[in-house]
Amino acid sequence: MWSLQGGLAGWIGKGIRSPARDAILSKSVEKEDLGKAFGFHRAGDTLGAVAGPVLALVLVTSMGIREILWLAVIPGILAFAAIWLLLREKDAAPHPRPRPLFASMQGLPSRFKTFLGAVLVFGIADFSQTLLIAFAIVSLTPSVGFIPATTLGVGLYLIRNIVYAVASYPLGLLGDRFGRKPMLILGYAIAVATFIGFVITPANLILYGSLFALCGVFIAAEDTLESTLAAEMVEEKSRALGFGALATVNGIGDLVSSVMIGFIWTFVGYSAGFLVAAVIAAAGTILLIWTTRAP
Repeated sequence: MWSLQGGLAGWIGKGIRSPARDAILSKSVEKEDLGKAFGFHRAGDTLGAVAGPVLALVLVTSMGIREILWLAVIPGILAFAAIWLLLREKDAAPHPRPRPLFASMQGLPSRFKTFLGAVLVFGIADFSQTLLIAFAIVSLTPSVGFIPATTLGVGLYLIRNIVYAVASYPLGLLGDRFGRKPMLILGYAIAVATFIGFVITPANLILYGSLFALCGVFIAAEDTLESTLAAEMVEEKSRALGFGALATVNGIGDLVSSVMIGFIWTFVGYSAGFLVAAVIAAAGTILLIWTTRAP
Protein backbone atom coordinates (compact mmCIF):
# COMPACT_ATOMS: atom_id res chain seq x y z
CA MET A 1 0.00 0.00 0.00
CA TRP A 2 2.78 2.42 0.91
CA SER A 3 4.61 1.69 -2.37
CA LEU A 4 1.39 2.33 -4.31
CA GLN A 5 0.88 5.64 -2.49
CA GLY A 6 4.51 6.58 -3.06
CA GLY A 7 4.25 5.79 -6.76
CA LEU A 8 1.03 7.81 -7.05
CA ALA A 9 2.61 10.77 -5.27
CA GLY A 10 5.64 10.54 -7.56
CA TRP A 11 3.53 10.66 -10.73
CA ILE A 12 1.44 13.54 -9.36
CA GLY A 13 4.68 15.39 -8.67
CA LYS A 14 5.87 14.72 -12.20
CA GLY A 15 2.60 16.01 -13.59
CA ILE A 16 2.96 19.22 -11.60
CA ARG A 17 6.61 19.91 -12.32
CA SER A 18 7.00 18.90 -15.97
CA PRO A 19 4.85 21.58 -17.68
CA ALA A 20 6.28 24.35 -15.48
CA ARG A 21 9.82 23.10 -16.06
CA ASP A 22 9.34 22.94 -19.84
CA ALA A 23 7.84 26.45 -19.87
CA ILE A 24 10.85 27.82 -17.96
CA LEU A 25 13.24 25.95 -20.24
CA SER A 26 11.58 27.28 -23.39
CA LYS A 27 11.76 30.80 -21.98
CA SER A 28 15.47 30.47 -21.19
CA VAL A 29 16.71 30.08 -24.77
CA GLU A 30 16.17 31.70 -28.13
CA LYS A 31 13.50 30.19 -30.37
CA GLU A 32 16.06 28.87 -32.84
CA ASP A 33 17.75 26.86 -30.05
CA LEU A 34 14.65 25.17 -28.61
CA GLY A 35 15.52 21.76 -30.07
CA LYS A 36 19.00 21.78 -28.59
CA ALA A 37 17.68 22.90 -25.21
CA PHE A 38 15.03 20.18 -24.96
CA GLY A 39 17.41 17.59 -26.40
CA PHE A 40 20.05 18.44 -23.82
CA HIS A 41 17.47 18.20 -21.05
CA ARG A 42 16.19 14.83 -22.22
CA ALA A 43 19.77 13.52 -22.49
CA GLY A 44 20.61 14.61 -18.96
CA ASP A 45 17.36 13.29 -17.54
CA THR A 46 17.83 9.89 -19.18
CA LEU A 47 21.47 9.61 -18.16
CA GLY A 48 20.28 10.12 -14.60
CA ALA A 49 17.68 7.40 -15.10
CA VAL A 50 20.46 5.06 -16.25
CA ALA A 51 22.99 5.99 -13.56
CA GLY A 52 20.51 5.91 -10.67
CA PRO A 53 19.51 2.22 -10.93
CA VAL A 54 23.12 1.20 -11.62
CA LEU A 55 24.27 3.04 -8.48
CA ALA A 56 21.42 1.49 -6.49
CA LEU A 57 22.43 -1.96 -7.73
CA VAL A 58 25.97 -1.35 -6.48
CA LEU A 59 24.81 0.02 -3.13
CA VAL A 60 22.29 -2.75 -2.46
CA THR A 61 25.16 -5.15 -1.79
CA SER A 62 26.31 -3.06 1.17
CA MET A 63 23.14 -1.49 2.61
CA GLY A 64 19.39 -1.97 2.77
CA ILE A 65 16.68 -0.63 0.49
CA ARG A 66 15.49 1.91 3.07
CA GLU A 67 18.97 3.37 3.42
CA ILE A 68 19.26 3.67 -0.34
CA LEU A 69 15.90 5.46 -0.53
CA TRP A 70 17.06 7.91 2.15
CA LEU A 71 20.21 8.56 0.13
CA ALA A 72 18.02 9.24 -2.91
CA VAL A 73 16.49 12.16 -1.00
CA ILE A 74 19.82 14.02 -1.10
CA PRO A 75 19.87 14.73 -4.88
CA GLY A 76 16.23 15.83 -4.64
CA ILE A 77 17.07 18.32 -1.90
CA LEU A 78 20.06 19.62 -3.88
CA ALA A 79 17.87 20.06 -6.98
CA PHE A 80 15.26 21.91 -4.94
CA ALA A 81 17.92 24.19 -3.46
CA ALA A 82 19.42 24.90 -6.88
CA ILE A 83 16.03 25.87 -8.33
CA TRP A 84 15.11 27.96 -5.31
CA LEU A 85 18.42 29.80 -4.99
CA LEU A 86 19.81 29.98 -8.52
CA LEU A 87 16.90 30.03 -10.95
CA ARG A 88 15.58 33.43 -11.94
CA GLU A 89 12.58 33.59 -14.25
CA LYS A 90 13.30 35.63 -17.37
CA ASP A 91 11.22 38.79 -17.72
CA ALA A 92 9.07 37.85 -14.75
CA ALA A 93 5.88 39.85 -14.57
CA PRO A 94 2.77 39.78 -12.35
CA HIS A 95 0.49 36.97 -13.47
CA PRO A 96 -3.03 37.91 -14.51
CA ARG A 97 -6.00 36.38 -12.75
CA PRO A 98 -6.28 32.79 -14.01
CA ARG A 99 -9.23 31.94 -16.22
CA PRO A 100 -11.26 28.73 -15.93
CA LEU A 101 -9.41 25.72 -17.36
CA PHE A 102 -11.63 25.11 -20.38
CA ALA A 103 -11.77 28.80 -21.23
CA SER A 104 -7.98 28.87 -21.17
CA MET A 105 -7.82 25.81 -23.42
CA GLN A 106 -10.04 27.53 -25.97
CA GLY A 107 -7.45 30.27 -26.23
CA LEU A 108 -4.73 27.90 -27.45
CA PRO A 109 -3.92 28.06 -31.19
CA SER A 110 -6.08 25.81 -33.36
CA ARG A 111 -2.98 24.40 -35.07
CA PHE A 112 -1.65 23.33 -31.68
CA LYS A 113 -4.93 21.57 -30.88
CA THR A 114 -4.77 19.57 -34.10
CA PHE A 115 -1.15 18.77 -33.31
CA LEU A 116 -2.29 17.40 -29.96
CA GLY A 117 -4.75 15.20 -31.85
CA ALA A 118 -1.91 13.65 -33.84
CA VAL A 119 0.14 13.20 -30.67
CA LEU A 120 -2.80 11.44 -29.00
CA VAL A 121 -3.33 9.02 -31.89
CA PHE A 122 0.36 8.15 -32.02
CA GLY A 123 0.43 7.89 -28.23
CA ILE A 124 -2.22 5.16 -28.31
CA ALA A 125 0.40 3.03 -30.06
CA ASP A 126 3.29 4.13 -27.85
CA PHE A 127 2.95 1.63 -25.00
CA SER A 128 5.23 1.66 -21.96
CA GLN A 129 8.50 0.27 -23.21
CA THR A 130 9.23 -1.52 -19.96
CA LEU A 131 6.80 -4.09 -21.41
CA LEU A 132 9.50 -4.88 -23.95
CA ILE A 133 11.52 -6.49 -21.16
CA ALA A 134 8.76 -9.08 -20.71
CA PHE A 135 8.64 -9.62 -24.47
CA ALA A 136 12.39 -10.21 -24.63
CA ILE A 137 12.28 -12.62 -21.68
CA VAL A 138 9.49 -14.71 -23.22
CA SER A 139 11.13 -14.73 -26.66
CA LEU A 140 14.66 -15.57 -25.50
CA THR A 141 13.83 -18.11 -22.75
CA PRO A 142 13.42 -21.11 -25.12
CA SER A 143 16.97 -20.66 -26.43
CA VAL A 144 18.92 -19.51 -23.35
CA GLY A 145 16.75 -20.28 -20.29
CA PHE A 146 14.67 -18.04 -18.04
CA ILE A 147 17.35 -16.50 -15.80
CA PRO A 148 19.76 -15.59 -18.65
CA ALA A 149 16.79 -14.29 -20.68
CA THR A 150 15.77 -12.07 -17.77
CA THR A 151 19.28 -10.64 -17.55
CA LEU A 152 19.40 -10.11 -21.31
CA GLY A 153 15.97 -8.43 -21.28
CA VAL A 154 17.14 -5.89 -18.70
CA GLY A 155 20.36 -5.41 -20.67
CA LEU A 156 18.43 -4.75 -23.88
CA TYR A 157 16.36 -2.14 -22.09
CA LEU A 158 19.55 -0.54 -20.81
CA ILE A 159 20.70 -0.29 -24.45
CA ARG A 160 17.44 1.46 -25.26
CA ASN A 161 18.00 3.99 -22.46
CA ILE A 162 21.61 4.67 -23.44
CA VAL A 163 20.66 5.26 -27.09
CA TYR A 164 17.80 7.49 -25.92
CA ALA A 165 20.23 9.63 -23.93
CA VAL A 166 22.83 9.79 -26.69
CA ALA A 167 20.33 10.56 -29.48
CA SER A 168 18.28 13.28 -27.75
CA TYR A 169 20.62 16.24 -28.22
CA PRO A 170 21.61 15.45 -31.85
CA LEU A 171 17.94 15.05 -32.80
CA GLY A 172 17.13 18.39 -31.19
CA LEU A 173 20.05 19.99 -33.04
CA LEU A 174 18.92 18.50 -36.35
CA GLY A 175 15.42 19.75 -35.65
CA ASP A 176 16.73 23.29 -35.16
CA ARG A 177 18.68 23.13 -38.41
CA PHE A 178 16.42 21.19 -40.77
CA GLY A 179 12.94 21.58 -39.27
CA ARG A 180 11.33 20.18 -36.13
CA LYS A 181 8.25 18.85 -37.91
CA PRO A 182 10.17 16.73 -40.44
CA MET A 183 12.38 15.29 -37.71
CA LEU A 184 9.38 14.39 -35.54
CA ILE A 185 7.68 12.79 -38.54
CA LEU A 186 10.88 10.80 -39.11
CA GLY A 187 10.85 9.72 -35.46
CA TYR A 188 7.25 8.56 -35.72
CA ALA A 189 8.09 6.66 -38.93
CA ILE A 190 11.00 4.92 -37.19
CA ALA A 191 8.53 3.79 -34.52
CA VAL A 192 6.28 2.23 -37.17
CA ALA A 193 9.25 0.42 -38.73
CA THR A 194 10.44 -0.74 -35.30
CA PHE A 195 7.07 -2.24 -34.37
CA ILE A 196 6.98 -4.08 -37.69
CA GLY A 197 10.55 -5.21 -37.07
CA PHE A 198 9.53 -6.90 -33.83
CA VAL A 199 6.92 -8.88 -35.80
CA ILE A 200 9.22 -10.15 -38.54
CA THR A 201 12.48 -10.53 -36.58
CA PRO A 202 13.36 -13.97 -35.17
CA ALA A 203 14.44 -14.30 -31.54
CA ASN A 204 18.03 -13.18 -31.98
CA LEU A 205 19.97 -11.17 -29.42
CA ILE A 206 21.81 -8.96 -31.94
CA LEU A 207 18.66 -8.19 -33.93
CA TYR A 208 16.74 -7.47 -30.76
CA GLY A 209 19.54 -5.16 -29.64
CA SER A 210 19.14 -3.20 -32.89
CA LEU A 211 15.37 -2.93 -32.42
CA PHE A 212 15.72 -1.80 -28.80
CA ALA A 213 18.23 0.81 -29.98
CA LEU A 214 15.71 2.05 -32.56
CA CYS A 215 13.18 2.33 -29.72
CA GLY A 216 15.62 4.67 -28.00
CA VAL A 217 15.92 6.75 -31.18
CA PHE A 218 12.21 7.25 -31.78
CA ILE A 219 11.46 7.95 -28.10
CA ALA A 220 14.26 10.55 -28.11
CA ALA A 221 12.73 12.19 -31.19
CA GLU A 222 9.24 12.04 -29.69
CA ASP A 223 10.10 13.50 -26.29
CA THR A 224 12.48 16.15 -27.59
CA LEU A 225 10.62 17.38 -30.66
CA GLU A 226 7.05 17.22 -29.37
CA SER A 227 8.04 19.66 -26.63
CA THR A 228 9.98 21.79 -29.09
CA LEU A 229 7.02 22.04 -31.45
CA ALA A 230 4.72 22.88 -28.54
CA ALA A 231 6.99 25.75 -27.54
CA GLU A 232 7.09 26.90 -31.15
CA MET A 233 3.31 26.86 -31.63
CA VAL A 234 2.14 28.40 -28.33
CA GLU A 235 2.75 31.98 -27.26
CA GLU A 236 5.17 32.44 -24.38
CA LYS A 237 2.47 33.59 -21.94
CA SER A 238 0.47 30.37 -22.51
CA ARG A 239 3.29 27.84 -22.74
CA ALA A 240 2.81 26.34 -19.29
CA LEU A 241 -0.80 25.60 -20.24
CA GLY A 242 0.32 24.24 -23.59
CA PHE A 243 2.88 21.95 -22.02
CA GLY A 244 0.27 20.84 -19.50
CA ALA A 245 -2.09 19.92 -22.35
CA LEU A 246 0.71 18.04 -24.11
CA ALA A 247 1.55 16.11 -20.93
CA THR A 248 -2.12 15.25 -20.43
CA VAL A 249 -2.48 13.96 -23.98
CA ASN A 250 0.68 11.88 -23.64
CA GLY A 251 -0.47 10.51 -20.30
CA ILE A 252 -3.81 9.43 -21.75
CA GLY A 253 -2.05 7.82 -24.70
CA ASP A 254 0.39 5.96 -22.44
CA LEU A 255 -2.43 4.60 -20.27
CA VAL A 256 -4.64 3.47 -23.16
CA SER A 257 -1.77 1.98 -25.17
CA SER A 258 -0.21 0.06 -22.29
CA VAL A 259 -3.55 -1.48 -21.27
CA MET A 260 -4.51 -2.25 -24.86
CA ILE A 261 -1.18 -3.73 -25.96
CA GLY A 262 -0.82 -5.67 -22.71
CA PHE A 263 -4.30 -7.14 -23.23
CA ILE A 264 -3.55 -8.11 -26.85
CA TRP A 265 -0.20 -9.64 -25.90
CA THR A 266 -1.86 -11.71 -23.16
CA PHE A 267 -4.86 -13.01 -25.08
CA VAL A 268 -3.84 -12.88 -28.76
CA GLY A 269 -0.04 -12.77 -29.01
CA TYR A 270 2.96 -10.53 -29.34
CA SER A 271 2.86 -10.27 -33.13
CA ALA A 272 -0.76 -9.07 -33.07
CA GLY A 273 0.10 -6.46 -30.44
CA PHE A 274 3.02 -5.08 -32.44
CA LEU A 275 0.92 -5.03 -35.64
CA VAL A 276 -1.85 -3.07 -33.93
CA ALA A 277 0.75 -0.65 -32.56
CA ALA A 278 2.28 -0.26 -36.04
CA VAL A 279 -1.08 0.50 -37.67
CA ILE A 280 -2.07 3.07 -35.02
CA ALA A 281 1.38 4.67 -35.07
CA ALA A 282 1.18 4.92 -38.87
CA ALA A 283 -2.21 6.64 -38.53
CA GLY A 284 -0.67 9.08 -36.03
CA THR A 285 2.23 9.74 -38.41
CA ILE A 286 -0.12 10.48 -41.32
CA LEU A 287 -2.21 12.74 -39.08
CA LEU A 288 0.93 14.58 -37.98
CA ILE A 289 1.91 15.16 -41.62
CA TRP A 290 -1.59 16.47 -42.37
CA THR A 291 -1.95 18.70 -39.31
CA THR A 292 1.47 20.29 -39.66
CA ARG A 293 1.53 20.76 -43.43
CA ALA A 294 0.88 24.50 -43.01
CA PRO A 295 3.97 26.61 -42.18
